[in-house]
Amino acid sequence: MSGKTHKRIDDLIRLIKEMNTLHRELAAVVEVKLAAMKKADMDGMRVQASREHDLVGRISEREGFRRQIMEAIGGAMGITAKTARVMTVSQLAKRVGGKDGPVLLRVASELKESMARVARINRLAGAISLNVLGHLQAVFGAVASCGTKQVGYSGSGKMVNVRDRRLIETVG
Repeated sequence: MSGKTHKRIDDLIRLIKEMNTLHRELAAVVEVKLAAMKKADMDGMRVQASREHDLVGRISEREGFRRQIMEAIGGAMGITAKTARVMTVSQLAKRVGGKDGPVLLRVASELKESMARVARINRLAGAISLNVLGHLQAVFGAVASCGTKQVGYSGSGKMVNVRDRRLIETVG
């Protein structure tokens, strides 16, 4: 392996470590956002959502750099750019071998753990959000129908009251 390829592999290792740090930061931000959700702290949720958006943008940017580095490493190893871009780190580690292979596997495993943590926290945030939305729809539905006679269901399955039906009959 040439010195230039070794340098690119070192760059890839540093980049994966940086992506791991960004994912750990993202997990922490989403956890703070969850705490804000539980307290109905709108300002806190807004701040954390902004931080989350910035981190996701940085992670996406780094993923682009990862693809570029993989293309460069693949090119030096005689692999097409398309193949190298989608090659997993474990596949690269097998080809690289030596002392760099195990290091690549270790940093990739750490990144995988961080990404899995973010996914778990995001699933929880999504479930909480769906529950809150369902609750709000029920509350607003009850308030909107208060004092009116229900006559049926709309095409979307929502109850339609007399006032809504007249509007539809009027405008077609």
